[in-house]
Amino acid sequence: MAQQKIKTRYHGRYQSSTFNAVNQQDIVVNAARFTPIDLLASAYNSCMLGTMDAVALQHGFSIGKATSEVEWALSTDGTRVGTMNVKIGFDQDLQEDQRALVEHAAQKLCHVGQSLNPAIERHFQFTYQVVVAA
Repeated sequence: MAQQKIKTRYHGRYQSSTFNAVNQQDIVVNAARFTPIDLLASAYNSCMLGTMDAVALQHGFSIGKATSEVEWALSTDGTRVGTMNVKIGFDQDLQEDQRALVEHAAQKLCHVGQSLNPAIERHFQFTYQVVVAA
């Protein structure tokens, strides 16, 4: 698989911009408002949702409108993420075999999740038939 490239330039005072050649547009990060760890959690959320959707579609069903929330805390030494509590909600009920597929996808198939340090304690909670805000 070809490597992907992202280039980041630091502007000082906790601000940086990241360029992605695919969309030809910078993402501007101001760590005073949206930290790099927030971006990591956002990437993880997006990856889990997209991975679950892809697996569901491969098996002939839809995850509907789903949400993912990651709460994180630093490790005791403050040098890395130590724990992540992941809450994933679906606006519909799924059959037991469908639940097993999407839960496995979120926990074991998401590229971002598989790239995280294995020392991070991750706890997952899946909820079905919840009202998902638009």
